[in-house]
Amino acid sequence: ETYRPASDRPLAAPVLALRGRDDELVSTAEAAEWSRATTGKLTTAELDGGHMYLTENPGALLRLIGAELRAGHTR
Repeated sequence: ETYRPASDRPLAAPVLALRGRDDELVSTAEAAEWSRATTGKLTTAELDGGHMYLTENPGALLRLIGAELRAGHTR
């Protein structure tokens, strides 16, 4: 990945870092590095699938995002 943010200033918002359970390109430790991008809460989760879990398991992804959004309204 070559993405570089325009600012090094962390977000003042919660971040949900996702990865595929069988992802050979992004490790659990690398996903946890998203903690540097926020001063808020970091939540990490793994979904069934590899690096392209987004297309391999879209239903599970949508359910997880929906649950996170609903939980945010009760905090």
